[in-house]
Amino acid sequence: MDEFKYFAFISYNKADEKYAKQLQKQLEAYNIPQVIRREKGIAQKKIHPVFRDKTDIGVGALEELLKEELKRSRYLIVICSPNAARSRWVDKEVREFAGMGRSDKIIPYIIDGSPDT
Repeated sequence: MDEFKYFAFISYNKADEKYAKQLQKQLEAYNIPQVIRREKGIAQKKIHPVFRDKTDIGVGALEELLKEELKRSRYLIVICSPNAARSRWVDKEVREFAGMGRSDKIIPYIIDGSPDT
């Protein structure tokens, strides 16, 4: 049984929400090649589910909820932008995930243009 509820957690600044939404959609539609699944020990064929606050956050204390969802995520994908660099929340999420000893599971996603819509 997989120990993670989410394949990935997307960390982003709200000004970059369009990128986060598009990334979540693209990732959840992607089929992981069998060779990569074998190499990484991943049983599932899809990158699903991907946590994004607008679609997956529950009710309660926001900071505690986000910490819990980070723990339940295999990877942390950070949408890197000037907005994210100034974001207190993005910083907290990255520090929390790294503090779990999982820095090697942080994936930067550098934005440099408009997402396809």
